[in-house]
Amino acid sequence: MFHSGNAAHEPSDFIGGIPVAMGPRCIVDALRWNDFETTIPTICRLLDAGDVSAGHVDAIVTSESDMGGGIARVRSAWAAISRVRGSASRP
Repeated sequence: MFHSGNAAHEPSDFIGGIPVAMGPRCIVDALRWNDFETTIPTICRLLDAGDVSAGHVDAIVTSESDMGGGIARVRSAWAAISRVRGSASRP
């Protein structure tokens, strides 16, 4: 998990008393700042395993300010992941 400034305002886990972001926030932060080559497969594995809820990620993505740094990148990547995952789950 990542430390996140938003951990103080969102549900958080704690490591040694330090608030750290939970999975959905980590996914948003990873889409914002990390390379997609390793990030997207990792996100898909977490979603497939049920470790993170797509609905929780959606809620964070849609609640982010349009003025936030990198939010266009996050929304575009999350929309693509959602489209691919949605079509993959259909018969």
